[in-house]
Amino acid sequence: MPLRLGKAVFGYLNVFSMLYGKEPLRSAGGPRTPELDQDLGTLWLHGRRIELSKVRNDPEYAGNLVPASWKLIAQAGRNAAPEEIASHVAQFDVLADGSLLYSNGYDIYHWQRGNARKLARRELVEGLLGL
Repeated sequence: MPLRLGKAVFGYLNVFSMLYGKEPLRSAGGPRTPELDQDLGTLWLHGRRIELSKVRNDPEYAGNLVPASWKLIAQAGRNAAPEEIASHVAQFDVLADGSLLYSNGYDIYHWQRGNARKLARRELVEGLLGL
């Protein structure tokens, strides 16, 4: 009984240590290295580092997760001219009917025959899955 009570008190204190100090009372595997700490101000997307503070303040991003240079381009055939569907595209998926789902990181859009329609807004869109 005293051992279980001691473990419970330690676990309770450990939770508060993790919440407020971001370090456990007991470490497993040696000291922490700064490289392993998660930086909440950056995000890795498709192998590129995105600084979230830059997203909010930089006019190139215009409130989107990725810059305007990230474009979704469609080409109907080999000889057809490429058509720009959207800019600020973080991810996309082609649906079975040939329409597209794409996201700027926050908003989800459905594109079909030249018309884009906003479906939803999320805090962070991590991926799309066309059904």
